[in-house]
Amino acid sequence: MIHIDAIAHQSRFSQRYTHARISIILGCIVSSVVIDQLSVYGILAIVSFAYIGVISRQKISVITKILLVPFLFVGVSSLLVAVMFSSSRISDSHLQFKLLNIYVGVTDKSLILAGYTFSRSMSTMIQAFSLSLTIPIIRVIAWMRWIRLPESFVQLFTLSYRMIFVLFEVAQDLITSQTLRFGFKNPKLTFRTLTGMSTSLFMNTFQRLSDMESALKLRSFYEK
Repeated sequence: MIHIDAIAHQSRFSQRYTHARISIILGCIVSSVVIDQLSVYGILAIVSFAYIGVISRQKISVITKILLVPFLFVGVSSLLVAVMFSSSRISDSHLQFKLLNIYVGVTDKSLILAGYTFSRSMSTMIQAFSLSLTIPIIRVIAWMRWIRLPESFVQLFTLSYRMIFVLFEVAQDLITSQTLRFGFKNPKLTFRTLTGMSTSLFMNTFQRLSDMESALKLRSFYEK
């Protein structure tokens, strides 16, 4: 598993100019959300990708591998935006078929909307990774305190961030144990293994959250 925070610690200027860099990156993210221009999305995405490559000291293949899963998620979500559903025939649809009593089709407007959604989402995602891959999380927390965000929010952010990696570690341990037990030997066994792993991961998550809540209560977190 690629540890994003480890990459951030190894990046150039990891401990320098962090407040200014965080503010600039967040300003660019807000610009991607507010400004409705494809050219702006493209420029911000290209600049952010180049920034990651230069500052993070990582190969392009490593950066691409990190962005691959979010890219696929954004791509599939954007394709779903392009699909329209209607109880009657869609007059200006290029591709249309009937599913039960619902017409499913793709129009020019839906394709344009999907294109804008994909471009904006990709631009925002790459900019978010330009933050996480070049600035250690401890510096982000320091920036939050610098702008005087509520301490409760800062602590919840820290705990949530830690929980992400705890879940990854639990999932990795489950995959390793099932691999050693030949749990992925054939499709039928793989499906059964994944079902059991999902249940175990779900239960482990709730257990970790329960432990976290107990720790917060002992620190009188809810009384602040």
